[in-house]
Amino acid sequence: MKNNRKKYLSGGAIVIVLLLLTTAVFRQPHQKRNDSGGIKKESNVVSLKLWYPWTDKYEQYEKIFLRSVEEYNQKYPEIQIQPEGTEMEFYREKLPSDIASNDTPDIYFCFTGGYLKDIVDSGRILQINQWLDNDLSTRIHMDTLKNMTFEDGIYGLSYVETAGIFLVNKDLFQRYECDFPQTWDELLTACNTFLGYGITPLACSGDGDIGFRMYLEALCVNETGSEECKDITSGKCEISDKFLEGIQKFKQLVDMGAFGENPVQNNTLEVEEKFMMSKIPMYYTKSSFLGNIIQKNSPLYGKVCIIPFPGNGLNEYFGGVSECFVINSETKYPKEAVFALQKILQKFSVELYESGAGIPTWKTDGINVSDQKLYRQMLQMYEDAKIHVQFWEITMNGKRRKEYLEKTRKYFEMICSG
Repeated sequence: MKNNRKKYLSGGAIVIVLLLLTTAVFRQPHQKRNDSGGIKKESNVVSLKLWYPWTDKYEQYEKIFLRSVEEYNQKYPEIQIQPEGTEMEFYREKLPSDIASNDTPDIYFCFTGGYLKDIVDSGRILQINQWLDNDLSTRIHMDTLKNMTFEDGIYGLSYVETAGIFLVNKDLFQRYECDFPQTWDELLTACNTFLGYGITPLACSGDGDIGFRMYLEALCVNETGSEECKDITSGKCEISDKFLEGIQKFKQLVDMGAFGENPVQNNTLEVEEKFMMSKIPMYYTKSSFLGNIIQKNSPLYGKVCIIPFPGNGLNEYFGGVSECFVINSETKYPKEAVFALQKILQKFSVELYESGAGIPTWKTDGINVSDQKLYRQMLQMYEDAKIHVQFWEITMNGKRRKEYLEKTRKYFEMICSG
């Protein structure tokens, strides 16, 4: 297991790009929390409500997570967890308003970094230091707590590191006599080859969680480098020509039809189903998707390999600890909630590792996953990367993140409409 966590646009397009990262959190209809906050105590049993966002496209994640919760509930009957799942895209939309009105349950899924810092500043999240197990440092990689620690206060626990992975269907590349792309020009050649056979080359959706921003961010980092991208996205410096070149390359892929006829209307479930059925040869996505394709009953079992995103000569790999669980600061049972969360997430993290569905933040000494070749390929590439680049929206604060999501969405809609 790893020890270190290592050309311009024309017309209206340029205006939107320049507004992209310049300078509240969006609100959506939400479900009201009941008066007890999802907590009820019957005799000596403490019951805690928990929200998680894995359904459908995260089928393997949901199965493993619910199994971890069930095993915990059986082992510790005095502190019971009531899990409630919501589809990720809807969850992302409703979470900010639920937090703002304090309609969240005792324990809930959240994002780390700047996203989490905004909530910490609001006082809605419990600082958990005093209730953590004394031996926690022997069971978890302590450096993975960095994105959840502010002024020495720990406000969340994670279970996995998420990496960006570029998947290619070996069977389709062989059938159409196409080489795996390593450079930008080779990616264009591969796209043109598949387009010539009426095949959409790249799986891409308009969803917020997994979709077009994966490609946009990777292309900008390839051209600019992660440090300059970080300064641009944080507003510390102006948008550079190299950054614009990355955006232009994204537009070029859209214009040539590499993502399909109108990818802004695609949802993740649709494009992933097509990729799973070998109708699309390439897909840049998050490593959580691996859990669905390395199972022996998967239609892609043995047909896919992972390669660096084309043009990534800087060896900068998207990934890091971007997801966690937090505890509502108003829970009636903070000690019990922290205890349960530690037990569940350690089990969840280890089982994700065993299944090849995640890079664990908890220690996995003595556990062998040698039969998961695709997973080990991803893990090796991630560990070998010189720089790990966090997904942009995780690093931004609320206002800037909102601007980024809105402006990139409008830009994608505009170039898709021609």
